[in-house]
Amino acid sequence: MAVPRKARTTTKKNGNTSAAGNGKVTSIESAPHPAEDFSEQVRRRAYEIYLESGRPEGCAHDHWVQAEAEVRSRKTA
Repeated sequence: MAVPRKARTTTKKNGNTSAAGNGKVTSIESAPHPAEDFSEQVRRRAYEIYLESGRPEGCAHDHWVQAEAEVRSRKTA
């Protein structure tokens, strides 16, 4: 299962990081497209729901719909 890449700071030869101590990352290896980010969040949440439900067969669509609703409500909150 692929895991999305996260923003990373890099250490330069002089020991400073690219974040420059201001809490902002100046370079990102690969920022996901917003639609991909949403789909990935839904996919992960649907899988969590599946596990929490005891891994039932035939409920993938229901888990996906529930996950979409939860992720959307987090985005608007």
